[in-house]
Amino acid sequence: MGKKSWDSLPRRYIVAEPPLSADIGKYRFNCMWWGKVTPQSWGNNVHAHAGMEIHLIESGAGIYEADGERFQVCEGDLVMARSLVPHRLLGAGRTALGISFLSYEVESSRPGMRNTDPEINGLLDGFLHSRRHVIPGGGRGAIGSILGMIGRELMEPGGGSGEFVRHLGVPLIISLARACVGVVPGEGNTIISGAWFNRSPQNDAEALLHYALGVMEYRLGDDLKIGNVAAEVGISTRTLQRVFQKGQKKGMSFRKYLTTLRLAAACDILRDTSRPISQIAIDVGLSRYDHFTQAFKKRYGITPSMYRAQAQGRHHPRGVA
Repeated sequence: MGKKSWDSLPRRYIVAEPPLSADIGKYRFNCMWWGKVTPQSWGNNVHAHAGMEIHLIESGAGIYEADGERFQVCEGDLVMARSLVPHRLLGAGRTALGISFLSYEVESSRPGMRNTDPEINGLLDGFLHSRRHVIPGGGRGAIGSILGMIGRELMEPGGGSGEFVRHLGVPLIISLARACVGVVPGEGNTIISGAWFNRSPQNDAEALLHYALGVMEYRLGDDLKIGNVAAEVGISTRTLQRVFQKGQKKGMSFRKYLTTLRLAAACDILRDTSRPISQIAIDVGLSRYDHFTQAFKKRYGITPSMYRAQAQGRHHPRGVA
């Protein structure tokens, strides 16, 4: 690539497909590109991406617009451009705005990964489903350091640069997820099975919801109670009840969410295995066979055995995701 100083770069410099893809929990993060815009007064048009794009404001100040909202951003802030959300970033007046950015596509529910660590899956669920657009100061500390190392290795590669960058993918994604959902190691947060979850009011309710859903998905076969899940997430039972009621499907109770997850898991097992249906009911926490078949038919309109026959014959019933 040849060595170049940052100041000699053109307005936008993109390195296609840097080796930053990473398998974490049940997700695969495929890095599409890395780029840098040198400090200057500039702005782009409203646009959207199939994947998610992460911007670090390296210098100056500007305005970020997304979903009809406007946010003032400045040095050290992180900007999260969500998948398919129209957005644009522009300098504020004559302020020289400099950024670096990464774009990822995310694959979920990788085969065989459903039962990975619920802690990391819950953290990533919260990150990917959060609606936060800007994290003030989120680019300082670990994230800024990692992005800085990535940039230097891509622009001024040396021996082993490819492997060096490749191993930065996992700490970068986990650090971004922590910043987005409020996990701050060592800063007075509640400890949850070796992780930290900051319970400040600034935490996104959607992030809390998907953190809880990740725990529930891992423990589907257990006799789950809302109090157990709340304890693992690090919040009160009452708070988690409100999170579910205000979640994606407003008014859906914890019990209904749990049943939906259990039936979705049953679909996966029915489609991919020949395990007896009575055993599948036990595996997903609906141990009474008649209760399981009744709930399955109520949700999908067919019995589990009919679903298996159609799914394994590559014919998916209407309404089954």
